[in-house]
Amino acid sequence: MNTISNDVEAALRAFNRARLMEFSIDHCAGAVHRARGGLGLHGAG
Repeated sequence: MNTISNDVEAALRAFNRARLMEFSIDHCAGAVHRARGGLGLHGAG
């Protein structure tokens, strides 16, 4: 029983880490798009 909850906890940690990584990648991409927009180079998205 304890093993199952440990596995779930580990899975949730991995999921949150992936979400956080995805968020920071999106954040960086957004900053790049804004910088390009400021230069008049509009990329897709």
